[in-house]
Amino acid sequence: MRASLSYIRTAASNPVQNQKKFLFGRTVTEQNIPFPLPCFVSIQAGDPSTRNRSRFILKTSVLNPFLILFSVVLLHGCADLTPAERITPVRIGSISLTPPLLDFSQQTSSSDTSVTITLELLLKEPADRALMLAVSRNQTIFVSRPLPPFEDNRYRTTLPLNLNTLQSDSYLFSVYDPLTTESDDARAELRVTGITLSPPVLLSVSNPDTVKIPDSGTQQMRFEARAAHPQGLSFLSRVDLFLIDQEGIRLGDLFELTAVPDQTEPDSRLYTTVLEINENNQPDRVDVFYFATGVDGQRSDTLRTVLNIVP
Repeated sequence: MRASLSYIRTAASNPVQNQKKFLFGRTVTEQNIPFPLPCFVSIQAGDPSTRNRSRFILKTSVLNPFLILFSVVLLHGCADLTPAERITPVRIGSISLTPPLLDFSQQTSSSDTSVTITLELLLKEPADRALMLAVSRNQTIFVSRPLPPFEDNRYRTTLPLNLNTLQSDSYLFSVYDPLTTESDDARAELRVTGITLSPPVLLSVSNPDTVKIPDSGTQQMRFEARAAHPQGLSFLSRVDLFLIDQEGIRLGDLFELTAVPDQTEPDSRLYTTVLEINENNQPDRVDVFYFATGVDGQRSDTLRTVLNIVP
């Protein structure tokens, strides 16, 4: 196999117009190229099947003097940078809460209340900047505020907390240094035990067995229920009823009964409401369902009666 080497070299900064040269493996026409072309070697094999194939080897390269100068300046500037001053983390020793536990389980009525929590913080060394206090419940932060700097190793502050005596929950108090992740953090948990309630009780319910559809106007129907709560009437919230017709279709939404004054049975409460039918009603057999609800959302057993609407 024969191979021939052909060199193409140019050193002129203003080459001849339309003269063809090999530039990076391609044939180009030189027109006002402002810099010298690099030197290439063209290798052509004598084999006819590869005769038209060429490979070009870059022998020299052109370096931009402005790029070199910029790189030197950049490296010199980076060498002059000084490392940032290291932040000394605050060393937190411990945190305590007073009281650490709130117990409302023996309360006889539910209510919203505000409790003052005292937080005491002990540092391993005095802090020269403010720390952060965060209070969270169910992994949701609802209090976040800075603690002012203090000179000695101990710190004490108070925090009002709004609670409901029915609610059992836990609150996490966290103190940390906001300027660095390398500092110690301190956590304390406040546990709240709410009132433990039983469900309310329906003692009795009543409504007419049969109601006649009027020829005109309306016909009223009175519904009554008597309810109680094992832990006191203050934990009794409401009594409702709903109606299901003979085809199993619910008639309307819930109907809330209203508490009425009643001194005959002081340990229970009477609830009542009035519904009406008119001449447009059709004969039907309606199931009436009653239930009571406590202040904590618990429901009593459901009691059922029957109401017959006749022509």
